[in-house]
Amino acid sequence: MASSYQDIDAPCDVTDASTVETREVSDSPWSFYSRRERGLFLALLFLASISNTFDFAATVALAGVLPSVFATIHAVCGNRRRATAIAAIMLFATLFGGGLGPLVTGALSDTLSKPYGVEGLRYSLIVMLSPPAMSGVALLLCGRCVLADLET
Repeated sequence: MASSYQDIDAPCDVTDASTVETREVSDSPWSFYSRRERGLFLALLFLASISNTFDFAATVALAGVLPSVFATIHAVCGNRRRATAIAAIMLFATLFGGGLGPLVTGALSDTLSKPYGVEGLRYSLIVMLSPPAMSGVALLLCGRCVLADLET
């Protein structure tokens, strides 16, 4: 029985040898790719790392803010109202952040998709960046009078 690989070593019938791209084979995993392909891959890898860096910075900022907010609430409210204050904060964070946030984002996206098409979702997400920014400004302003409100 003849092997299906018998004509692998048969000579190639190429009429124009100048159009055939040849590449050297080496042990490096990058040797198969051209210089342009390697540059494109490294540029995409760099852009992905920048995007992940921004995501990481936002996560670290949020993780750095929440413990200080809870500690400030504990210090300002004192022992008698501590549980009620934390419960109220968690209730409103869940209602507004987890409940109304996606609902308002979807409604904005539907409203903005009529004039802007598929870009409506992008614009609605950009608009929804304003409530956390306003909360940050409010926290900065409230931080000025924390020392006067501390309960000992």
